[in-house]
Amino acid sequence: MRGKLPQVEVETKTGSGGIFDVEADGQLLFSKDKEHRFPANKEIVEKLEALLK
Repeated sequence: MRGKLPQVEVETKTGSGGIFDVEADGQLLFSKDKEHRFPANKEIVEKLEALLK
């Protein structure tokens, strides 16, 4: 992700119970719990690019 969006700072937080959420500026971009799947390869990058526009 850093290669595609160098202006984005990435932080990993350890969770439990299979939680996999992606947030940016307090906004939920993806939730495995809500979607019942992991994100597609480019899905998070595309959502971050849209947020930066």
